[in-house]
Amino acid sequence: MELHLDSLISQGSYLAGSGDSRDWECGITHQVKTIDLCEYLQKLLQEVPRIYFLKIDIEGAEFEIMHKLLDLGLHEKIEYIACETHERYFSDGEQKISDLRAHIASKNAKNILLDWI
Repeated sequence: MELHLDSLISQGSYLAGSGDSRDWECGITHQVKTIDLCEYLQKLLQEVPRIYFLKIDIEGAEFEIMHKLLDLGLHEKIEYIACETHERYFSDGEQKISDLRAHIASKNAKNILLDWI
C-alpha cells in the first residue's frame, strides 16, 4: 500500500485510496507493509479474553475496518473503541458516516465512540 506524506492534511500522512475529495498526488510516497487489523485482533483475542481500549485513526480507511469489525462481532470483545473518522476526505462522506452510525446502532454497540475528539 502507498503511504503519502503531505503536511497539508492531518499530521502529514494518509493511505492511498482512503479518500477522494482532494488531489492526492502531492507530497512523497512510500510503499509500506500493512496488516489486516481485524485478523490481527482475532488472533490476539485467542490469547487474551478482552481488549480494554482500541483507538482507530487511519486517515480515511476507518470506514471499511469498522464495518468489518462490526460484522465479525469483534466490538463485543473490546471495552471501548475510539474511532476518528475522516469523512471530509470523501465526496460521499456524509453518507459514509451515516451508514456507519446505522451499522453501529443495528449491532446495539454502545462502546464505540465516533465523536470523541
